Amino acid sequence: VDIGAATFLNAGIRYLKHTKFVHSVLKMIVHMKRKLYFGTAILVMALAACNNSSESASASSDTATATQVPVQPAPTVNDSAVAATPVNPTVNLIQLTMKDKLKDDLSKNLVDSLSRTFKYAEYDLNGDGKNEILVGTTGPYFCGSGGCSIYLLDNQGNVINVFSVSDYPVVVDTKKTNGWFDLFIPSKGKHHVMKFDGKKYPSNPSVQPKLGTLPGDDLMRLIDWEKSPSYTF
Repeated sequence: VDIGAATFLNAGIRYLKHTKFVHSVLKMIVHMKRKLYFGTAILVMALAACNNSSESASASSDTATATQVPVQPAPTVNDSAVAATPVNPTVNLIQLTMKDKLKDDLSKNLVDSLSRTFKYAEYDLNGDGKNEILVGTTGPYFCGSGGCSIYLLDNQGNVINVFSVSDYPVVVDTKKTNGWFDLFIPSKGKHHVMKFDGKKYPSNPSVQPKLGTLPGDDLMRLIDWEKSPSYTF
């Protein structure tokens, strides 16, 4: 009986030791599995975060590329074109004068587009070193069957004369009257002599004395309608 009890006791001790060992091993395995799961979870989260960052960067890049607007170069100024069209102070002066003198009719649209065309010539008619300005007009507002109106301005744009029923060109004689050159202005197919009276020239050439012969080719001719450039006001 003592021998059997001892044998059973020894077997029980061995069983307990084996059970304790197995339990320790299982506990260790569980602990290691938890660490492994935790590490795996961290690794997966890190990979996911990297993947999301990469996709976000790619999406941002794609969006920037899709919405990028090409920058157009700034327009350049053509210096040669600017230099080819200088400001003409005489033309500007004529434009201002004509707009001022005709402002009422212009506001009522009584001056048609053709009648707003003009040509001009400059010449010092009184020898004071300052050019007077002859302004030739055209169109139904200024012209009739006998001719058109020609404006004579001083160098400040003040009107000295308005010649009616006149044609072109105006011829400047070498003779003077009251310090101003005589003019030969065509009207109704004839040249008429226009003499300065101390304040102005006569306004209607058709009633002034006719020139017996054609003006000499050596005389100055102003406003050649076929060759002079045109402007508008």
